[in-house]
Amino acid sequence: MTADSQRSTTPHRLLIVSNRLPVSARMTVDGVRMAPSSGGLAAGLWPCLERSESLWFGWPGDVSGATIAQREEFDERLHERRIVPMHLTNDQVDRCDHGFANRML
Repeated sequence: MTADSQRSTTPHRLLIVSNRLPVSARMTVDGVRMAPSSGGLAAGLWPCLERSESLWFGWPGDVSGATIAQREEFDERLHERRIVPMHLTNDQVDRCDHGFANRML
């Protein structure tokens, strides 16, 4: 088997790491709900994720008001869509996204 033929049969996995996900958490009286995120990155890359075995890592939004059970249910729905939530505290979001990324970069 040549290197070219081996490459064509090897499955490809795209790993997307971003500060936000293609969906965002929304707290409601019924728990945590999923809402589509706005923005070019989410709209542009979501079709790639849906058509492949890719994974998307990022912050789903503030779920600090959710119970453990609500957050676990929300995380499970994300995992079904191959989305890996990186839960951050409000301080981490402020210092990283609003502080470092927006002020320094």
